[in-house]
Amino acid sequence: MKILVTGGCGFIGSHLIDALVLSGHEVISFDRDEPPKWQNSGAVYIKGNVCDNLDSLMAHKFDVIYHLAAEVGSGLSMANPYIFSHANSLGTTNLIQAMRKCGKYAIFIVASSACVYGEASYICKSHGRQFPDLRPVSQLQKGQWEVKCPECGEDMQADGIEENRILNPASIYGITKLEQEVTSLLLGRTWDFPCVAYRFFGVFGPRQSLGNPYTGVLALFATRVFAGLPIVHYEDGGQNKSYIHIDDVIRSMLIPLENEAAYGKAFNIGSEEPVTIRGIAERLVAKINPNIEITTIGKFRASDTRHMWPNIDYARKIMKWKPDISFEQGMDSLIEWMGGLPSSAIKDSVSFFEKAEKYAKSYGLEV
Repeated sequence: MKILVTGGCGFIGSHLIDALVLSGHEVISFDRDEPPKWQNSGAVYIKGNVCDNLDSLMAHKFDVIYHLAAEVGSGLSMANPYIFSHANSLGTTNLIQAMRKCGKYAIFIVASSACVYGEASYICKSHGRQFPDLRPVSQLQKGQWEVKCPECGEDMQADGIEENRILNPASIYGITKLEQEVTSLLLGRTWDFPCVAYRFFGVFGPRQSLGNPYTGVLALFATRVFAGLPIVHYEDGGQNKSYIHIDDVIRSMLIPLENEAAYGKAFNIGSEEPVTIRGIAERLVAKINPNIEITTIGKFRASDTRHMWPNIDYARKIMKWKPDISFEQGMDSLIEWMGGLPSSAIKDSVSFFEKAEKYAKSYGLEV
């Protein structure tokens, strides 16, 4: 098949292209960035922006389109919402309209995010299942980290998030990811083309960005340990989060090429076995450098969710998919990859993070 991957130079996109080329498909990457050093010689790389005129690109008449191109970062989206709305929301609509204009509909697979949910799902002993808003700043200022029942004010127990629950994004990034998937699925139904949306939870592995403050604490913590710097984490470190290895993600993304049962649906793609932020830090220190200090400073980001992991029963039922790689195995593969990077790459990542931190703070935001 002839396949387009927007955002093909990125973390997920580059791994996806490798898998597609290996399967014998004709693949074109479309990205505003230059091809990465690990570009695949079996793919064609075109530089461009999904917000621009796409007539020449769509003249290829693709059989499948993977739409991964997006501005990323929940906190950064609150600093400059226009950039995120323009790239993510407008870019998606522009891409789909260009597909329609060329006269050939493709199987359209769009990358959404767990950010469409906002805070996790919870269970109150007295009032049952709840879908609360983010914790009030006044509560966080008191160091009360757990999410409280909106009816009785008692601490609640987090639960795996199901796809059919209330969607309540807590950032401009989350809003634009929700708009991407809703626009894609709605036009798929209206214009009659196959569409699938993936809500990714904490994807990690080789090639991921190390300096982006919103790439996930796993990569950020590992970078600091390799650089010999202490790890400093927010709240008490008891936040439970879902992390899934890139290989399991790619395996899920190939399923719609052979399984029409996935069409017209949105799926959680993540691990049902969350890990704590403090636990991640402790494992990385133990594996890389036991001399690194881990510090709990009690600071918080008002836009952060406390807990976040998926229920993947729907993906297991419809797509017959579940993760095969444990968190421990995935962490080892990330450490092995980072261990092979030149020291200059680690230093550059730390420097990039510090610049991003200053940028965010200039808007009154914490990273």
